[in-house]
Amino acid sequence: MELAGIELADDFWYETIEIAEWTPKHRRLRREDDPLRIGRHSRDHITKFPNMAKRLRAA
Repeated sequence: MELAGIELADDFWYETIEIAEWTPKHRRLRREDDPLRIGRHSRDHITKFPNMAKRLRAA
């Protein structure tokens, strides 16, 4: 089993946002040649995680 040895919390962690409130009322139409981006961290830019490498090394 993949979770063998992993201790899970007994309590349920509810979502931090209400998904229904963030769902667009209308679907966004995109052209076939538009890039498809999935997820919050899809933008590759230095300001997205400016000091992440330093923090990871410190951890």
